[in-house]
Amino acid sequence: MIRLMKSLRFYLMLLAFLQYSAFTQTNFKQGKLVSSHGDTLNGFINCREWNYNPTRFSFKNKLDDDSVQKRDLTNTNSFMVDGIGEYDRFVASVSLDNVDLASLSQNMDTSHFTQPVFLKLIIRGRFVSLYSYSDEVKTRYYTLETNSNNPVELEYKLYSPNNNVITYKKYIGQLMILAKKYNGQSKELEHKISDASYISRDLISIILDINGQKKEDIKQYGQIKLRMVFFVGAGLTRSYLTFAGNDPLDHALSDPLANISKKPVAYKPSFTLGITLTNKPDARSALHEALSISYLNYKAQCMNNYPDLYYTETRTVFLEMYTISLQTSFSYKLYNAKDLKILIGSGFFINAAKYQTNYLDIKDVGPNHGNGNTQYQDFYMMKNFWVSIPITAGIILFRHYEISMAWFIPSNLNRLVSDVEKLHDSQITIKYNFGKNQ
Repeated sequence: MIRLMKSLRFYLMLLAFLQYSAFTQTNFKQGKLVSSHGDTLNGFINCREWNYNPTRFSFKNKLDDDSVQKRDLTNTNSFMVDGIGEYDRFVASVSLDNVDLASLSQNMDTSHFTQPVFLKLIIRGRFVSLYSYSDEVKTRYYTLETNSNNPVELEYKLYSPNNNVITYKKYIGQLMILAKKYNGQSKELEHKISDASYISRDLISIILDINGQKKEDIKQYGQIKLRMVFFVGAGLTRSYLTFAGNDPLDHALSDPLANISKKPVAYKPSFTLGITLTNKPDARSALHEALSISYLNYKAQCMNNYPDLYYTETRTVFLEMYTISLQTSFSYKLYNAKDLKILIGSGFFINAAKYQTNYLDIKDVGPNHGNGNTQYQDFYMMKNFWVSIPITAGIILFRHYEISMAWFIPSNLNRLVSDVEKLHDSQITIKYNFGKNQ
């Protein structure tokens, strides 16, 4: 117990250190900015994968510069980070009402503040541009007409008088006005606006139509684009079985005279091929889909010596299996610098197994027992399909090379309720990622 508590304390301290490192890390990416004086500066911007619109950031003229400039709303008009997006400074009205169904007010909340903010550009259109602003309250969308410097929030509100949720969609009327101003009387566009939800996909489509543009004609910023990175890997898994219930080996192991003559541990190699899915370069979170093939040749042996009965009994389990696993897992990078990333994750594996060997061998040696030897083929009612759950941690070096370790929650492989043969796995894997934006 003391050893367990020490290990737990160590891992908690390690996790706290990694979280602190993730918070304080720098991750400079190529970009540019326009100062409040109108000067354009090319260089590198420290991007921490902002979940909300930033209010300040660090800037370097060169990546290897020791000096870092502090940029914020007082000295920067706009900035752009390659692969991340573009932000423009405006004095904007920002609504403060909550749209979380669990936190709705009984009356319509019209509270707001007006102050300088960095709005994230989604589409820069010929007549109308689309922006967004996200904070801990919600995400809002703004339109900006050409030759105007006053973005207008597209209003969407929810409130709940007497436990009835009411939706206020002022944005539909706002978009109708813009459509008539720049696109005339288009019934098709009017229907599209009437049916539009307050999500970026619908709003982008409408703004494109208002501008009379196609998606290919303009540059979009900050949109979710699914990125696929292929990887291959090889691993080695340390495996052993534990026996319980009515299992004869469990009965033999539980005998006080039992002697484990062969340590029941095996190592199975595996090969993995898969893809990683993210929504932007260097994203902290990712989804992984993979197919893995592994081979296990397992032997567990127990010898019981009964001196009063003048014989020795040896029970041996032989298990040989090929496994194909369909793996779905999720990872999150605690540390996310260019050439070093530290990640943790979990998921589930759907496993299908083919058993080449599956039998129990019982051998008795003694003057009253002779040298009896009995084999029971297909003795264990083993599962052909099961689900396993891993807990993983690893690092990615220089964007391509990944080393990870996984511990699997033990899985019972026996189909019978009365018998338990639990498979315990711990694995180390080395992968090569073919993409550049890990």
